[in-house]
Amino acid sequence: MRFLFVGLLLFASTALGQTLSLTVNNITDTSKAVGLNREDCGDTVQVRWTLSGGVACASMQLWVTKDGSCKDAPSTGDLELQEVSVNSVNSPGNLFREIKVNALPIFTSGDAGTVTCETAQVEQTMRVCAATKVQNSLLQCETIIKPATPPLVRFDTQPPPKPTITAVTSRDSALGVTVSAEEDSTVVVKAFLQSADGGVGSEVSSDETTATEGLANLSGLENGVTYQLIATATDVAGNSTDSDPSEGTPIKSNGFFEAYRNAGGEETGGCGAAGGGLAGGAVLAALGFWMSRRKQS
Repeated sequence: MRFLFVGLLLFASTALGQTLSLTVNNITDTSKAVGLNREDCGDTVQVRWTLSGGVACASMQLWVTKDGSCKDAPSTGDLELQEVSVNSVNSPGNLFREIKVNALPIFTSGDAGTVTCETAQVEQTMRVCAATKVQNSLLQCETIIKPATPPLVRFDTQPPPKPTITAVTSRDSALGVTVSAEEDSTVVVKAFLQSADGGVGSEVSSDETTATEGLANLSGLENGVTYQLIATATDVAGNSTDSDPSEGTPIKSNGFFEAYRNAGGEETGGCGAAGGGLAGGAVLAALGFWMSRRKQS
């Protein structure tokens, strides 16, 4: 009796240790959606699966839903993919299933109207779901197993909100640009020469950042020249929006010794070079000026 009890515990622990996971286009971070837009309407994305810690005893269903969670089986309106046999669930190798982008469940056709991939005006996140069965502690093929974190697919035709350049910091031959943009977007900040009429001319420098970091550094610029600055935010689906133009002017930042000379100091050498009088005052003045410029830049 004790042996049977221990055996049941072992079977139960094995079932509890089984995990089913999915990836879309080999992206392992399921918190990040696979971004799609109209340019992808004729394409497909690939779904792969991994079963760890046990053995499936039934075929696996795969589907895409626009619902907020994955149920134990597909519902009306979900996009069902080709079923996966038991052997292929347990030994997937390089097997995969394809999702046709133009067949995603957000596109409909019927009496209520037609919404196609090419005409949709939508921003929708969907979940890629799967379910199969593994043996329970009594060796019965009844326990349903699903991915703990289903991968996300996002179809988006809407451009992100316009980014905003919130601050421009003048540096030596460079500009620091702070940008506020929609979360998860990629931001590229570019510096342009001014045209003859004061508008945007040719591009001279660029730097990429993220909405989370929000700070770009444009280098290789000429001190004293005013540049036009534009930030472009691009979302995960590839849609982009430009900010309103801003301006910035790099300023030469003197080193400590140059600031000391400009403040009236002399290169006298020796241990007493920074003594009292003018030299000592120049050191203090130069140090204060140099430190303030460092803080500004």
